[in-house]
Amino acid sequence: IRYLIEILKDENENARRAAVEVLNEVGNAKSVKYLLEALKDSDWWVRSRAADALGKIGGPRVIEAVLQLVRDKDDDIRRAAIEILNQTKDERAVDSLISATHDSD
Repeated sequence: IRYLIEILKDENENARRAAVEVLNEVGNAKSVKYLLEALKDSDWWVRSRAADALGKIGGPRVIEAVLQLVRDKDDDIRRAAIEILNQTKDERAVDSLISATHDSD
């Protein structure tokens, strides 16, 4: 996992894509912090796969962090957060998802 986390910081987007794909498949809770950072990656594919991985991992730590991201200034981050919350069964997600429907973006 450590090696993959280091690759997430690589300048090469293909390397970051490969790393986030493996982390998505592994679904290890130890990678949550780094997957949350990957939601801010410049590459849309890395952001999307990071969101998928976080949705699979789930849990209170992921939900707490993602609930904050629903109000992020970046449209792509908000969309990724909504995707993650849609995958959860957490009741706290409902209010955030409802408020997101009122977002003009």
